Amino acid sequence: MHELTRSVRIEELTFFRFLAAMVVVNFHYGLPKSAGLDEYSIFSAGPQMVTFFFVLSGLVMTVAYLPKQTSLSRYWWTRFARIAPVYLAALTVVIIAFSRQGKPLDPMAIFLNFTFLQAWVPDYPLSLNYPGWSISVEAFFYFSFPILIYAIKKWQLPWLSTLKIAIATWAITMLATSSYYATAHAASPGSPAFEKAHDLVHYLPLAHLNSFLFGIAGGQFVLARGKIIENQLFSTLAFMAVIAMIALLFEYQRAIFELVFGEALLFNTSIFAPIFFILILIVSISRSRIFSLFAWKPFVVLGDASYSLYILQYPAAIVFYRIFDNPLGPKIHEVFPFFAVALTLMAVFSYFFFERPAKAALMQYRPFKR
Repeated sequence: MHELTRSVRIEELTFFRFLAAMVVVNFHYGLPKSAGLDEYSIFSAGPQMVTFFFVLSGLVMTVAYLPKQTSLSRYWWTRFARIAPVYLAALTVVIIAFSRQGKPLDPMAIFLNFTFLQAWVPDYPLSLNYPGWSISVEAFFYFSFPILIYAIKKWQLPWLSTLKIAIATWAITMLATSSYYATAHAASPGSPAFEKAHDLVHYLPLAHLNSFLFGIAGGQFVLARGKIIENQLFSTLAFMAVIAMIALLFEYQRAIFELVFGEALLFNTSIFAPIFFILILIVSISRSRIFSLFAWKPFVVLGDASYSLYILQYPAAIVFYRIFDNPLGPKIHEVFPFFAVALTLMAVFSYFFFERPAKAALMQYRPFKR
């Protein structure tokens, strides 16, 4: 098998991770539907933003690992060191909180969450630290990535061929999951069988593989073409047009997809992967003063801290619920701005004083040489 590589990253994209993570947090703990911000809003489209993470992950990893070579053992250990410390710490906090609250702890849930396998088993994706389901999906991507890169190198697939595979996988996924979900809902709405179908189509890693493939195709394109959009006005207008299209799709997604496809497709199974692919690609291949602002150091720091922000949101919310969610105080959504700021500060602290040192320690004492 071909070996993998490490290279530079695209700083302009880092801040978008923070924005997407904050949308997810707002979806979970922000303004309620009575305030007009529900899942059909760009500001609270949490499930859709996870798709953004998956596409971005594929592009960033391809840009970072495709050009040169490093051992597979180092690659896998580096990926583990990247996600495990904060993930396992947050999971431990949730387990301790559940135990103190007298909530039952399922040994299978504990096992699946600690082994990053919860997204594969119905009834368990959201069993403990529920945002961790997407990390279970990412772990699958990390495992699959060397195999995908090997195939790309062996068959010398250009970016366009990878993109065609991504589009085909996306179309098959959309049709299969939507049909299965609709059939399960019609047969037994609200039943355990339907809940199992819900978990399979929304959280199963295979249902999101197409998003990762879009990202890989984008990474190949970036490596092959570089910064090919020199016109700043064009890049800015293209970026604004895609953002407007995303906002429109989020706001009227059900009506639009029913009009175009004749049926309501599932919105949480990477259906927005193609449009996120375009957005991320525009930022990656454009030379623009607007985009260079995204590489401002404070924005990059927020982007770097976005993983901690994402995975710590539920442990932080548990604390806030104990403080605010009582008859004498406001609900957590009523103090959401305060919660968002506190969570952001916690994430930045975690990044500098736990996440980075833990990764450095693991890399220093890794069981693999080279």
